[in-house]
Amino acid sequence: MTRQARQAPIDGAMHFAHHTGKRLLSAGEFAQLADISPQKARRALARAEGGHTWNGHKLKVERHGRQLFLIAGSLPDKLWRKFVAREVADILPEPGIRDDEAHLAFQRLPRAARERARRKADIACYILKLREVLGEGASWAEIARGVRATFGPKGTSENSLKALFKAVQGGDPINFAPALAPNWRTTPRRAPCTDQAWAAFLAIIRDSHASYPLLHAWRDARDIAAGEGWDWPGYEVVLRRWRGLPKARREELRFGRELVLKGTIPVNRDRTTLRPMDQLSLDGRKVDNWVRFPDGIVCRPVMIVLCDVRSDKVVGWRLAKSETSEATRTLLIGTVRRHGVPKRIDTDNGSAFASSRFSGSNAHPYIKTEADRESRSFGACDVLNIDVEYHKPGNARAKPAEAIFSHLRHIDNGPRFKGAHTGNRPGDRPSAAVEPVSLEFAERVYGEAIAAFNTLPCRVQGANGRSRNEIFEQERGAPRIATEAQLRSASLEYDKRKVDQFGRLRIGNWSYGDENTRPILDRYIGQELWIGRDPENYEASVVAYDTDQCLVCNDIPCMAAGAYRSREGERTAKKLKRDRIKHLNKAAEADNALSSHGLAELLEKHRSAAPTDEGAASGDVVQMTPNLLRPARPDRDASDSAEIAKIRERELAAEAEDKAAGGA
Repeated sequence: MTRQARQAPIDGAMHFAHHTGKRLLSAGEFAQLADISPQKARRALARAEGGHTWNGHKLKVERHGRQLFLIAGSLPDKLWRKFVAREVADILPEPGIRDDEAHLAFQRLPRAARERARRKADIACYILKLREVLGEGASWAEIARGVRATFGPKGTSENSLKALFKAVQGGDPINFAPALAPNWRTTPRRAPCTDQAWAAFLAIIRDSHASYPLLHAWRDARDIAAGEGWDWPGYEVVLRRWRGLPKARREELRFGRELVLKGTIPVNRDRTTLRPMDQLSLDGRKVDNWVRFPDGIVCRPVMIVLCDVRSDKVVGWRLAKSETSEATRTLLIGTVRRHGVPKRIDTDNGSAFASSRFSGSNAHPYIKTEADRESRSFGACDVLNIDVEYHKPGNARAKPAEAIFSHLRHIDNGPRFKGAHTGNRPGDRPSAAVEPVSLEFAERVYGEAIAAFNTLPCRVQGANGRSRNEIFEQERGAPRIATEAQLRSASLEYDKRKVDQFGRLRIGNWSYGDENTRPILDRYIGQELWIGRDPENYEASVVAYDTDQCLVCNDIPCMAAGAYRSREGERTAKKLKRDRIKHLNKAAEADNALSSHGLAELLEKHRSAAPTDEGAASGDVVQMTPNLLRPARPDRDASDSAEIAKIRERELAAEAEDKAAGGA
């Protein structure tokens, strides 16, 4: 390339050469290009300023202050190409459009293959830039010298560079590395192996213990294959194929599917998406102290805790002799009175928490069919419209209440319970040296500790140094208030009973229902109803629901059994009889039934107007309806009227007596 060609107008990549020709080189840079000492380079620039040549070539220089600079465009052709080859390595070509699929396939290659492909791509980009700068007339020998000077001698022969440039010609530089990656694939020759033999090998591993060696499983499969005539390769081949299976499949064959499912990726949950009282966590644990209850029983009580999932605040707790549905229901009702109704409760599948008296008909792992669901009675959560979700055993980390217990466990070992400590071994019993504390004292100690726990700064998500009480109060919305009627219904104990022939409901020795409720319950005689009664007071009135959980009767009084030949029993019987007569009279007045005399006249009128059969004998009447149009007996008319009058007189006398008794 001549000097005039270097200084000609340039487009595209040649724009680089145009500006490179105007670049000023210091004496040190000129010395590196010409492989001379810096002193000789400075003397050559000084002589060029005076109009002298250097090696028969005229150099152009510019002075800036006391220093001379060489104009790069005036370099001899050999030095100019060397300078361009050095400078072009720092210039990136236009990348073009990226091929995502090719790059994904490129990332799956081994690391060594990717590194070799990237080196080839750099060489191809360098060749492309060098050809654009030096022009199409640049020889491959000259290009190869520049490539070797930059990338070394390995793989930089002229033929290799030609093949490399031909492979990427017409492509985008950003895709050079995937295009130059080795396209070989491992196609090993597989040893013969019958599918039945491999299936037998996997079955041996599946049915053996997890510690059964693979070598012994291979030997067992070898013996089976020899007897069946199957092809079975060596141990190394089988081991390589075994390791090629997915890790989850190998673990399933070794340890079972349940263990593999435990390795499922957990779901990350953000507590800040909840509000206080949206979700509560319920759990119980046995404390490590002996406590004496008011009835004299000494035991290790169970602490049942309700904590808010959003704030970790303990919103309710209770010490009970054991984890029962009654204690849990009492705790829930007390919590609802103080903080409102929660939307959901998370708990384990303990018998108390999964009982129908607490959770009602909420979905439970043990409820398999609709019949099982219908057999479950009402529960406190049903009445209060609370959803219950159960966690499986062995998943304690899913329950925030377990973390609360770990914080509160130090209370059991504190000095205030001196003499009442015990281990946490099953079946521990109090000895003579044990001094149990009273229930009142234990409740006071735990109450103070829980109150202090709620006021401490916590590390709950989104707490930012706030305490549990502050999170609960600041982020809480409008509470869901339960009415007294709801709380009363939630505190009742529900059982299924049939209505007897007298319109009563009997539970054991207790009978419920009087003449005021009988008109309602008579419609359900022989049918089963859900009966809710106060577990602490069986003499209180009960409530009844049908099997579809629709209210039947709200206040059904208790009819307590009295002693034989008691005056109170006689008065109760008379009162029931009066109530019975009163309801019958009200029903009769409401119906406005036709009197017997009026009915007789009406029947006689229709009998005389009834058509007769011409072929029938005189005196015979055709009966249109049974026993209604039969000829009336004349001798009974007067007697019937007299009897009706007597009955009416007795009824009026009884009503007068009842009114007099009621007024008294």
